[in-house]
Amino acid sequence: MPHSAPLSAALRAARAAAAMLRKALADHEPLRVDHKGRHDYVTQVDRRSEELIVSLLRADCPEIGLLGEEGAGLDLEADRIWAVDPLDGTSNFIHGYPAFAVSIGLLERVVEPEETPGTAQRTGSSPARFPQVRGRQPVLGVIADVCQRRLYHAWQGGGAWVADLPDDPALPLGLATRLRVGQAPVLEEAFLATGFPIRHKDLARLYLGVFDALMPPSAGIRRGGSAALDLAYTAAGVFDGFVELQLAPWDTAAGLCLITEAGGCYAGLGGDPLVDGHLAAGNPALVAELLGRLTGRL
Repeated sequence: MPHSAPLSAALRAARAAAAMLRKALADHEPLRVDHKGRHDYVTQVDRRSEELIVSLLRADCPEIGLLGEEGAGLDLEADRIWAVDPLDGTSNFIHGYPAFAVSIGLLERVVEPEETPGTAQRTGSSPARFPQVRGRQPVLGVIADVCQRRLYHAWQGGGAWVADLPDDPALPLGLATRLRVGQAPVLEEAFLATGFPIRHKDLARLYLGVFDALMPPSAGIRRGGSAALDLAYTAAGVFDGFVELQLAPWDTAAGLCLITEAGGCYAGLGGDPLVDGHLAAGNPALVAELLGRLTGRL
């Protein structure tokens, strides 16, 4: 298993962070909520979770760089970097809505940034949001579904799996079950997941175009508030496809590895999905239709 050491490190870190989040929720820990931006929140629990994850990953794999949502940026020129969301779904966590996750993905350099195919900016587009991940691909992903107590994990060439997550991170995981993406061949049969532009209200009109293209013909669209969980559920076949805009690498790196190892694929909506954050994911036939319906709307 080429990624055995990083996989063990990511599993250990995700399990420890998930246990910490569950305890904070069960203890009704008073939250200190800070605003990173309008409707963009961070709590002391987010920060503590990231500190815990960083300390464990660096102890186990000091040669791997790290990009974290709450500010951690270490060795970003390394060939491999972690992309870490210590609490994906902070608003859900704050309000007690049981849909939040820990997401740890491993990105590996495959080409030098200037050689990356398919990353030319669209005419009039803004500069790349995350140039530090250009030329990389997800090769490992671990997502802890904190409230459902499930651990999703995948590594390049090893498949995508889910196992029950014991409360005690020292106990072994439950029996792992292999994941397969949903097989809905057309949008009319597809159950989709998406997100709304909570932080980026300027994208509201753009999202209306997406909904106009996808909602009438689809079998349903849901918005849970955690892109990491949406991607994990898509890999598990709960959702047939996923579409969202303006995501960050820590939102998607783990989930995209799960998708590909579960037999699916993903594509950028006009650029590199890790760099600009616009993406569609699911089974190949459905992704092709999603791209066709959204072309010209972004």
